[in-house]
Amino acid sequence: MRPRPVISVLGLGAAAVAGRAQLEALDRDAVTLVPLFFTDVLDQSVSMAGFALAAYAAGDVAVMIPAGRASDRVGRRPFLISGMVVLAASTAVLGMSDSVVVAFVATAIAGAGTGLVAPVIQATVADVLYGGRGGTALSTYQMAQDSGTIAGPVIAELMQVLWNSPFPAM
Repeated sequence: MRPRPVISVLGLGAAAVAGRAQLEALDRDAVTLVPLFFTDVLDQSVSMAGFALAAYAAGDVAVMIPAGRASDRVGRRPFLISGMVVLAASTAVLGMSDSVVVAFVATAIAGAGTGLVAPVIQATVADVLYGGRGGTALSTYQMAQDSGTIAGPVIAELMQVLWNSPFPAM
């Protein structure tokens, strides 16, 4: 069996950032918008908003390891596609809900969608690398992800200060 070529760590970092951008945006939206939705739209307490984030995390944790293991057997694509569909549908239901119970369920299901996608993306990165460099690649991947987590709020604040709006194109 012929080993697959190893791509550069820098190239992997760039691919990881691009491949994870959509999921990270949805994940950050959950952390920033779900509490606001619960407090402002559903008129719930800050504690209830915290419970909603806990429901999101519980959904994520509940399916993350089983999804990763199953994607080893079945393949990556079905989990990537189904996870994004689950995220999109649950986010739509959450946005249209006027019930706390429906919003909690939709938030937990959105977390499960994230749990379907996140480990599969990381496993795909490890699949691309062959030849003992997986540790370096995954640490680069994690660094790129964490850098986005740090830079995102700074960029958003700059956009707010410079254009007086978090969405300057609007």
